[in-house]
Amino acid sequence: MTARVLHLRLVKAFSAYNHLLKEVSSCIDAASVAMDTEDALEDITDEFLDPIQYTLMKDPILLPTSKKSADRAVIERHLLSANNDRLNHLS
Repeated sequence: MTARVLHLRLVKAFSAYNHLLKEVSSCIDAASVAMDTEDALEDITDEFLDPIQYTLMKDPILLPTSKKSADRAVIERHLLSANNDRLNHLS
């Protein structure tokens, strides 16, 4: 193998290594954001969490039969398959 071929392979390997380092750094940043978000959600009281999926309610609504709050998107999905108040049994 000539020096030129070895040099090209080394440049290619170095480029792949740099790309991998950028990807790892991006994953670490995303994990850090996720952990910060999870830490922030720990302080939220149950009244702001959807009782069905236990996620933060973005558009809370009061259900007419159970008089409980739930996230609109969660209830809309439920109503596509059943025509009842899923939280009525918890009253």
